[in-house]
Amino acid sequence: MVVLDTSTGALFAYSYGPHAVGPDKNHGGPWYHELTDRWNRTWQWDRTPRQIAWSHRLWPMTTDEVAELLEWIVPRAQALVDALDPIPGVAGAYDWTRGACAQHRAIGTAVSNPHHRYMHEGPDVVPWATDGLLSFEEVIELWPDLVDPRWAVMGDAELDEVAARMVRSGWLSMTRADEARDRFGWGDARFGQDLSADLPRAHIPTYVIGARGGLRRYRGAVGVTADVDDVRLARIAEEGGARLDVLRSYRCGQRAAVRDELREVGERFEELEAVYLTLRRRRSVLTARVIAWRDPADYDGNVLRAAELGRLARMSRQAVLQIRDRVVSGSVRRWW
Repeated sequence: MVVLDTSTGALFAYSYGPHAVGPDKNHGGPWYHELTDRWNRTWQWDRTPRQIAWSHRLWPMTTDEVAELLEWIVPRAQALVDALDPIPGVAGAYDWTRGACAQHRAIGTAVSNPHHRYMHEGPDVVPWATDGLLSFEEVIELWPDLVDPRWAVMGDAELDEVAARMVRSGWLSMTRADEARDRFGWGDARFGQDLSADLPRAHIPTYVIGARGGLRRYRGAVGVTADVDDVRLARIAEEGGARLDVLRSYRCGQRAAVRDELREVGERFEELEAVYLTLRRRRSVLTARVIAWRDPADYDGNVLRAAELGRLARMSRQAVLQIRDRVVSGSVRRWW
């Protein structure tokens, strides 16, 4: 087992052969299980790395072979540590980035197979090391509909719970995962082979990385609304440590939502306006009919009780008198 302590930069190699089996028959003994509580597993980037381990039965290897392996790992372990992303507001805490994950997978390949040909190639040892990895910023840029406005007002513990769910495989639907695969060409190059022409293309498990830090930066950019101009947007990005293009994409989504609401309101207004015009015409007709009756119930002698009739029709006294004048002058056709 190779272990990297990201807080100190120390790199260790352990042997846990049969002699390391504890009295409870658990492989590796108690120290091994204490370590597994702190390492990261490559199928779920759900923890802030502190001690990271790569499993391999090193005990059949010679001391020189182990030293050679560690010598190969050292610069990549350093690149991994350097690529970790500091989590805003949490001292000494880091999150995964694509670069850190790529180095993690490269080291894992070497540890599991020290004679793998990628050990003898350049620093980017595994060309497919970032397949299936999407940063938090990329996710909300690709699918703004996944943004939950409640993130902006959540506390640290709530955000961490959201991040833990987000980084698990399966949080993104298979449809979205396949869309990302096609967009980024995942699976096109494996073991030196060009697989881009293979049909059908295999589904590649997709993981969201950097969600814990990304969510906190998103919360710091809470001032972004559809009405924010470019100058203010750039200031928010600088102060909150967020990517400007991501904030622009988020603002674009908010403005699209405003346009959608405007369209819905316009359509509803058009419907109500048609109803309003119909009812207004009908009210005028009914008022004219009542006036034309000259029923004593609506008159004081020859004087129309305009105010009373107006209250009944929900119109002003002046509007009732205008209809009366048109009835008296004969300018009102008999609509009824």
